[in-house]
Amino acid sequence: MKLSLDYNREESFGNRIVTLVKCYVASLVVKGFSVFTIRFLDSFIFNGKMPLMREKAKISEFYSLEISLLLVIIIIPILEEIAFRGWLTKSKQVVAFSLYATLIYFLQTFIVLVSDFGIKISLLDKVFIFSIFSIVTIYFLYSKIERLAHHIYNNLRSSIIISISLFSFIHIFNYPSPNWSLSNLVALLIILAPHAATGFIYSYIRIKNGLIWSVVLHILNNSIVLIPVLLLNKRI
Repeated sequence: MKLSLDYNREESFGNRIVTLVKCYVASLVVKGFSVFTIRFLDSFIFNGKMPLMREKAKISEFYSLEISLLLVIIIIPILEEIAFRGWLTKSKQVVAFSLYATLIYFLQTFIVLVSDFGIKISLLDKVFIFSIFSIVTIYFLYSKIERLAHHIYNNLRSSIIISISLFSFIHIFNYPSPNWSLSNLVALLIILAPHAATGFIYSYIRIKNGLIWSVVLHILNNSIVLIPVLLLNKRI
């Protein structure tokens, strides 16, 4: 299977729907394997102490069910597709905007992680951090965008691998921090494998059909997996 950023924008809507359906079925298989894997690890390695979706459960604790569904099913998929696959394109402007979103996404994740360790960051401090970070990032992207866009275009395979790796890594924070023994590290890698597989599927449809289609696929996946989780969490 050969992927290229020179994909045909004139491909029929029907063919794109067929690609979407195929990718959706593939992603459902991955999700099913993911649930089985996590259940197995939860029972035999973590002794029943591993929450299935740590971050998503937290969202439903702080917001109403309606806001939680909007965030998890609409907002987060859009943000993640822009951050992790938006820059798989030839457009320098889109590459610059998407890479900026990627860096902001990781900065926000880092701030949330720091707060989990009891370090409080005030709103004013956050504004200052994001402002300085944005200035430095925009200057860097402005000066390097030609080279970055050229590298992505000419090294698509490595760009996809980077995209999948970043997408998988960010999902580490969906799970509780394990004891850093060898067995737990191996278990964590196994848990992240379905995210990597899903990331490849998203990357494939993003390059073949366009970004809006990977967003739609991501929304469909989150809907079928996370709606029951959020509803159950609210009932409990």
